[in-house]
Amino acid sequence: MRQKALGEQRFIPGLEPAEDRDLWIRLMESAAAYLVPEPPATYGQWPGSLSNSDSDWDCVSMLKVVHRHAALLGANGVREQEAAIYRLWADSHLARGKPRSAMGAAARRLAIQPGSLQAWRIICKSLARPILP
Repeated sequence: MRQKALGEQRFIPGLEPAEDRDLWIRLMESAAAYLVPEPPATYGQWPGSLSNSDSDWDCVSMLKVVHRHAALLGANGVREQEAAIYRLWADSHLARGKPRSAMGAAARRLAIQPGSLQAWRIICKSLARPILP
């Protein structure tokens, strides 16, 4: 990205690790953008990386970004984004062996999308595992 396009836009403290998403949204609101069909780059995630270190922190931050841009997204867009975040959150907890936490995130998704088969699958998988404190 050219420095000129960035202008005075900067990361907003308190949105870590989702501050980059917030910045991209603000940049897309302020200038013309082009969507390309193929990803221009890929990235990897490794255990211990910021993107993999704390799914609670990451998902809470992503929800903050969604709510900051609720006017742009509209009510349906907010619900879709919230549902996607709760899906990611539930999957992350289940993958880390935390079925009780996975059920909480899946239940929040079901409140938004009661017919979500994926959320019901996570709840069933979580119930099938022993739930430990």
